[in-house]
Amino acid sequence: MLNELLKTFFDNIWVIMIFLFIFGGSITGIVRSMFDHRLKMQEKKNEELRLRLELEHMRKIPGAGMPQPKESAWDEQPLAGYDGGYQGQGLDRSAKEREQQPVEPYASEGQELPPQVQG
Repeated sequence: MLNELLKTFFDNIWVIMIFLFIFGGSITGIVRSMFDHRLKMQEKKNEELRLRLELEHMRKIPGAGMPQPKESAWDEQPLAGYDGGYQGQGLDRSAKEREQQPVEPYASEGQELPPQVQG
């Protein structure tokens, strides 16, 4: 039985090598992704257990409740009134200038303006 299996294997060794050459990368990719997935799931379980143990430890110690969030320091607070920096100021300034300037109708030489636009 084993002798026949080995004879068949070695008789078709070139077919097997070609098969592995063509599909070997995808087969190893599948095996590697399965291994990586198991590793990631194990890491998530370990992290969950670590956090549970830490929470239980904090519950057992009197006066060591959940840590209170600290007030943010002056350098961590968002800047008030920042609207896009220099570019934002330029846009605001040009919008104010447009509001202040009167709009004059424009017509190229030789063209007449429609009656509703003529002043």
